[in-house]
Amino acid sequence: MKNTIIYMVTVFPNVSETFVVSNILQVLDKGSNVVILAQKKKSSKNSSQSELYNHYSLDEKVLEFKEPQKSFQRYFQALILLLNPLIFFYFFKCCLVLNRVSLEFVFKLKYYKPYRKANIFHIHFAIAGDLIPLLKKIGFIKSKIIVTFHGVDAFLKEEKI
Repeated sequence: MKNTIIYMVTVFPNVSETFVVSNILQVLDKGSNVVILAQKKKSSKNSSQSELYNHYSLDEKVLEFKEPQKSFQRYFQALILLLNPLIFFYFFKCCLVLNRVSLEFVFKLKYYKPYRKANIFHIHFAIAGDLIPLLKKIGFIKSKIIVTFHGVDAFLKEEKI
C-alpha cells in the first residue's frame, strides 16, 4: 500500500508559497499518495507554478473544508453524523477536553475521518493545524504529525488544547 501524506495549509495554491508545492512534488515523485487539506482552495491561476500544478494534477488532490452555514442544515447534518458511533465518541471527547460544545467538531471529525490513519499529517504553518493536535491527543488521528514553521507562525500566542 502506498504511503499517504496529508498536507495541511490555510490557502492552496498560494502564489508566495512555492516551497509547499516543491515539497509536495518531491513526495509525489517518490511514489507517495498526497492529499492537500486546505481551509480555502483557490484556482491554479493563483499559483506561480501553474505548469507544475497542472502537470501533477494538484487540483484533484485539494480538498477544502466546508460546513453547512444555514442553521437548520447544520443541526440536521450534525444529528445524522452523530449517529455514527465513531463520530459521536470523538465529538464527546473533544467537548470534554475543550470544555465546550461546538457543531464545528462534528464537521471536522467527518472531514478528517477518511485520513485518520494516513502515514503522516504535514502541517505547513502552525495556524493550518486546526484541531489536529487535539485529535491526535484524544486518539482520533493515528498518524504521525509534522509541523513546519515558516516564520511568523513561530511567534503566535500559545493556546492550550
